[in-house]
Amino acid sequence: MAKHQGGLYVAAIRHRYKDRVYVTHLLRRVYREEGRVKQETLANLSHLPAAAIEAVRACLRGEPLVPIGQALEIVQTRPHGHVAAVRAMVHRLGLPEMLDPRPSFQRNLVEALLVSRIVHPQPKLSTLGWWETTTLAEDLGLEQATKDDVYFAHDWLLARKDRVEARLARRHLSERSLVLYGALCQGPGCGKPLAWSETCA
Repeated sequence: MAKHQGGLYVAAIRHRYKDRVYVTHLLRRVYREEGRVKQETLANLSHLPAAAIEAVRACLRGEPLVPIGQALEIVQTRPHGHVAAVRAMVHRLGLPEMLDPRPSFQRNLVEALLVSRIVHPQPKLSTLGWWETTTLAEDLGLEQATKDDVYFAHDWLLARKDRVEARLARRHLSERSLVLYGALCQGPGCGKPLAWSETCA
């Protein structure tokens, strides 16, 4: 009986059948017998998930495997799903392109303000601080945005107000449509939602 002297490895055997390429992963060992190098197939690993096959390869290379909780250190977590969901709807409606067909820092600022108004409405400067508690600023490249940037974004949006309103009207309104709208208090540091007949004290 041959004596086991060689190492183990995983071989990837590819063969083509018609228009498809099939890959078989085999656990093999290399050994010597009567001065000749030979190979022996010990197991077919093809039924295993790809991650498991890579784990076997790593073990055979002598690489230590540790639980994922020990391999990674969580240094920070920030909520993402709620802002991502609103952003997805904003883009589905085509609002960024309606603001300006060209991507820009100002357009991203307005998009972030819009998402914030839906998810967590509050005054402008508080909104700027709230961005840091989610992935919104990072996703839109606004990590370095300042309060002056936010105020300028409002001026940028105001210059496009009539055009945006006209496009929204053409898309959503027909003759004799009923429109209900509200407003926000523009007082310093306020931003309180108002009914059409209400004033802010």
